[in-house]
Amino acid sequence: MTQEQRQLIARDEAWVPIADRIKTSTTNMRTDPTLPQKEETYQAILDIIKNSTCYNAFLLMADVPEIYMQQFWYTIKKIKNSTSCEFDLAHKKCKVDVEVFRKILDIFPRVHGEEL
Repeated sequence: MTQEQRQLIARDEAWVPIADRIKTSTTNMRTDPTLPQKEETYQAILDIIKNSTCYNAFLLMADVPEIYMQQFWYTIKKIKNSTSCEFDLAHKKCKVDVEVFRKILDIFPRVHGEEL
């Protein structure tokens, strides 16, 4: 193991201790929602998601180092008496309002009688 690899491991451990990390496995996978599924229950769930207002959030993908995702989920918390959340990324405090999350996930309320 090189010195650089040891430094990266030490940095990752400082950001999110190994004991507190969320285990990712083969069950954490990407699915193409346009392909029909053989399992009826699975297909029904995909159809429900397709008709939800947050469907676009399920299509978002990004190549992000896993440690950043771990650190985000490990540190995110709601700020008391506000509609904002705060989290750390690479030793920087970030603050995001709920409206920003809605825009990122493209979530909006459905208006009765209007098409999407």
